[in-house]
Amino acid sequence: MNHFWKTKDGKPKVLHIIAGVFGGIFVACIFAFVFSFAVQYLWNWLLTDLFGLSRIDLYQSFGLVILAKILFGGFGHGHHHKPYGDQDSQQTVAVTNCCGECSCYDDVKDNWVSYSDFWQEEGRVAWENFKRKKDPGNKQNKEAES
Repeated sequence: MNHFWKTKDGKPKVLHIIAGVFGGIFVACIFAFVFSFAVQYLWNWLLTDLFGLSRIDLYQSFGLVILAKILFGGFGHGHHHKPYGDQDSQQTVAVTNCCGECSCYDDVKDNWVSYSDFWQEEGRVAWENFKRKKDPGNKQNKEAES
């Protein structure tokens, strides 16, 4: 159970998580400031001359960025799901179905190209055979039972 609370180098994972959260917040604030500054610069450069609108300050440009996010971007988590047949998603399924301490995890990780080739060549056929055996309405299953 000790491995749950500590990293490989012996440092507590809680400190890594806290540092990651604060680091992420700091980076997000820097990004928001730079993006708001760009919006302010472009607004004051283009829209004041083109449409006669008044100049805006940094806080107003930040508000415009938030308003645009609400109106056009929503508040989704931003992950785009890949199709099921994608190689990355197959690798993730193969690795997450096994605990990190199993030898099969190392086999899949070290021999991913071979595993991928195996799945492409034989995995689909094995899956179809498995489904055929489990399907109660299959004619072949009824004939084998009689």
